[in-house]
Amino acid sequence: MVEASLKKDPNDTQQLYLLGRLQQETGESEKAKATYSKVLASDPKNFDAAAMLADLYWKDAKVEKDKMSALGNSKADLAKALELDKIYVEKLKIALPYVEACEKFRPMM
Repeated sequence: MVEASLKKDPNDTQQLYLLGRLQQETGESEKAKATYSKVLASDPKNFDAAAMLADLYWKDAKVEKDKMSALGNSKADLAKALELDKIYVEKLKIALPYVEACEKFRPMM
């Protein structure tokens, strides 16, 4: 149904958002990111697409954090943790603009 609607109007942001949700739910995170990005390109103030991108990119960062948590206290593990921390921070930097956008769209009370 979503694909049929998008054939009629490939820029329908509601249908694109639903497609992104379907992709996310079926484990196609990279496709979902691209789809949500397309929604934001057409509708830069779309809270839901920004929130989903923030969530997906945060989950990418969390993978690195979990790897760090699994390490021990050896010198090699501490060196590895420093490497992973750099990756973690870079991935959080990718998520941050989407988190900030959500705050602009719907400020906390």
